[in-house]
Amino acid sequence: MVSLAGCQHTSPTEPAAASAQIHGVKTYLNQDNLQARYPSYDTLVTEMRQGGVDAVFTTLYEGRKAFYASQIIPERDTAIDLGRLRESAKKQHVKFGAICQIFYDADTLAQRPDLVPIDQHGSGEFVNWQRLVCPSDPGYRQYKLSIVKEIASTIRPDVVSLDFMRFPTTWEIIPAEAKPESLRNFCFCDRCVRGFQQSASVVVPPALDTIPKRAAWILANHNAAWIKWKTGLITSFVEEAAREVRAIDPAIEVSVHVVPWAESVFDNALVWNAAQDVTALSRHVDYLSPMIYHKLIGRPTDYIRTLTAELATKTKRKILPSIQTAEIVKEGQLSADEFKQSLDNALAPPSAGTLIFHWGELRPDAQAPALRREKSEIFKAAAERR
Repeated sequence: MVSLAGCQHTSPTEPAAASAQIHGVKTYLNQDNLQARYPSYDTLVTEMRQGGVDAVFTTLYEGRKAFYASQIIPERDTAIDLGRLRESAKKQHVKFGAICQIFYDADTLAQRPDLVPIDQHGSGEFVNWQRLVCPSDPGYRQYKLSIVKEIASTIRPDVVSLDFMRFPTTWEIIPAEAKPESLRNFCFCDRCVRGFQQSASVVVPPALDTIPKRAAWILANHNAAWIKWKTGLITSFVEEAAREVRAIDPAIEVSVHVVPWAESVFDNALVWNAAQDVTALSRHVDYLSPMIYHKLIGRPTDYIRTLTAELATKTKRKILPSIQTAEIVKEGQLSADEFKQSLDNALAPPSAGTLIFHWGELRPDAQAPALRREKSEIFKAAAERR
């Protein structure tokens, strides 16, 4: 197992030194009845260790409900205490990553409809479960920053992992063959258009009296400035969050979840659509963690290795790809061989390791289907080779 004792923090301004690869999992105790299965977090962590896991990344809150003793988030799920899980992980030398959901918050949107993002067609319709928030509101940004700071100071995780750190895009359901122009482009709400005009010293003609007209004019005449403004909003939040976390504890590392799009995908939609400029983001983080659920997005298993290498070359940072182990929506089940290929690609140099989505698909269970048990053994065997 990877010991955290004596671990030194790597400056985000210098390339990360080589280190032992992470063999981690994501887990969500508020889903799949997992909390009920693990009244003792020591038991959970012991099972993870026995299965080859040396890192657990978990969501500390969802919307207005906290899974730890928060003084900021208004509601509390008292059945889940991730402060205790963090202590169990620490005792057994398992790296603990605190996933912080930033621009995803269905509960807040229900109270603040002005935060609903608007696309270039003037639509604020949500097309799946993701209730993503417009990233430009200063009050909302400060609220989420205060939560990140609280988690850093009270939970003291090994890693603060920033999730939904992007402009809205439902990348999980966009077909691989989609045309770039078919993607929804956010956000053209009044607040965003005002902020863009002030930042870029641009004046949108008053005669453009609808959102589609304003959006078309901005994209046709000031697209580069628009992209710069969008990526600046995302990068500036990451910069401030990283600075605040390290002021609390310089040993805490910072990670950012990345949409799994290579530069060639949808004409570099990672930048113009999701507003994730990985080169700019890399100046402030220790890890970039692309969510390369290859089957979900219609890509071959070797796409995992290709994208990981591309991000490492661009950023000179540790890349921690997250991969799927089973069907997520309706894309089809992964065979044991496909999972092994995915894992091999995820661990291939220059990868810093991998995070499996999710622990529920690997945990030991004698009653589990044979395929799931076979995948658990594949993961464990890979971990034992480190």
